[in-house]
Amino acid sequence: MLLLLVYSAVRNVVAAAIRPFWYDELLTWIVAGQPTVSSVFHALAQAADGQPPTYHLLERLAAKLVSSDQIALRLPSILGFCLFEWCIFEWLRKRHDDWIAFVALLIPVISLFYGTFAIEARPYAPVTACLALAAVAYQRVPARLWLIVLAGSLLAAASLHYYSVIFATPFFAAELLFSVKTKSIRWSVWFSFVPVVLPVFFFWPFLSHFKSYYSGHYWSHASFLVAIRSYGWLFNISQGPLNTFSWAMVAGLVLTALALSVAALFIVRAMTADPAANPNFHEFCLIAGFLLLPLILYAVTKVTKAGFSPRYLLPVVLGSALAVACGLSMLSKQSLALVAAALVLTIAIQEAGFWFSFSSARQLGFGKSRPVEQLVGPVGHGELPVFVANGHDYLEADHYASAAWKQRMLFFADPAAAVAYGQPDTLEKELLALRNVTPLRVFEFEKSRPKFPEFLVYSDPSPENNPDWWTLRLLADGYSLQKLATDGHSSVYLAELRHAH
Repeated sequence: MLLLLVYSAVRNVVAAAIRPFWYDELLTWIVAGQPTVSSVFHALAQAADGQPPTYHLLERLAAKLVSSDQIALRLPSILGFCLFEWCIFEWLRKRHDDWIAFVALLIPVISLFYGTFAIEARPYAPVTACLALAAVAYQRVPARLWLIVLAGSLLAAASLHYYSVIFATPFFAAELLFSVKTKSIRWSVWFSFVPVVLPVFFFWPFLSHFKSYYSGHYWSHASFLVAIRSYGWLFNISQGPLNTFSWAMVAGLVLTALALSVAALFIVRAMTADPAANPNFHEFCLIAGFLLLPLILYAVTKVTKAGFSPRYLLPVVLGSALAVACGLSMLSKQSLALVAAALVLTIAIQEAGFWFSFSSARQLGFGKSRPVEQLVGPVGHGELPVFVANGHDYLEADHYASAAWKQRMLFFADPAAAVAYGQPDTLEKELLALRNVTPLRVFEFEKSRPKFPEFLVYSDPSPENNPDWWTLRLLADGYSLQKLATDGHSSVYLAELRHAH
């Protein structure tokens, strides 16, 4: 167990050092990197990010401990994964033997928790770690110390992500069932749940403004299909489009059916249990609650019209590990050894791939890809500004660009036009908010169009935005577009306003 924790920490520090920030992480970098604490609050008041202020204060603290931003801002996630694994082990060894506990905690290592979110400068891994600590504490209540740990871990989770109130529903359900079955109310436990709602109460002005600012055409509205496919997604099963058959899709559906069936079985087992014979019966309800979080989150966000994304569902991995341990407990020693060997082999192949990629990156000098500069540079027209037509691409390119390229690249924001062309307006609005708190060349298109009669366009269409809506918009607004270069996917155009000549 200790070797696993040490290895995962070292490996993830290395991974964090070589992986560039992506768009969402840059939101953390911008907000947490504000010059003062008050300016952090100001940035959040501008809807620059949707996380609570306490998360960004934690990231500011991490930035003071490590000089490398790419490691420092990901340090809470790296340590969060280690805490999560330790909590699973401690929870399981109280109900099973150490070998079952150890084999079960290998499950998160083959999930996206370890492969992606343990090295991401966002709150999902720390939140899941806090929930795992809360599960350990809940298992040991009503001892006074563990009541304090339970309250503190739930408070910490909600202070890092507002949805932790929803993620705590398995605890509410388990304790409610305990109260009904035993005909007693553990008031001390219920009081320990209260802190989970406090951050939402105290930071409601930020949350309310964020929701109203982005409401209507938010990029990730609740989707039942996304919810049920999230089980496969969490375990890195690329299920592909819904209208295309693939064995990966079948595997994802099987995993979904298995998770829901196990959750239903655990609920029935908890409800029919005899509390006198099995005083821990309510723990089956707790595990089932974590397995059902995709449906719970879908229902809540559907009613409240809030954002929904599979990445919010990382706590499902907690329920998966605990449920797997229950299954492992029914196996013979030989069968358990085979399962353990299969998991170890899978992890060994996974980690070998990582270290081979690290070696290749090292030989190349850990150079960061600059796709905009690499494609635009050779076409000439060095005097023209470069409009990066996707907000994700623009923010990432601007972050790693040289000073000269920062002055050339820009982004045109037009939320109303994005909606008119069938796209969400989140990126447009977010970059308009970000330009108020950090130096960015973001312009409102309608107001600035006369200043830019001629410019280059870097277009990298996504499957949901193909052809790129900005190219259609420019053509409709009287610009001519001449393709100057392409790499087969991304393209560079020369945009000229026809009547300007």
